[in-house]
Amino acid sequence: MTAVGDGLEHEVAADELTVGRATGRYRALCGLLVDPASLTVAAGVPCRGCAVEAAPAPDLAGQDAQRSRRETASWLRGLRARTARLATSAGGLDVAA
Repeated sequence: MTAVGDGLEHEVAADELTVGRATGRYRALCGLLVDPASLTVAAGVPCRGCAVEAAPAPDLAGQDAQRSRRETASWLRGLRARTARLATSAGGLDVAA
């Protein structure tokens, strides 16, 4: 959902869509209270805060260092791919670079 205030494309949980229906304002995964833009407005650049919340970092406590690095690198690649995919659908802006 593209926000009027910052122009970014925010992720909104399904239960938040029902809660916000009465007021027309929705709580994004990043915590921002979103006033949605018109549906005719092109999608904005993906919000990095929402992308991180949608794909949280793996729990690395108690793991050996090499395994932790591998899991973190894998998570970062996935996050970058997700952000790039969202940016491509938002009009070709390359925010992952």
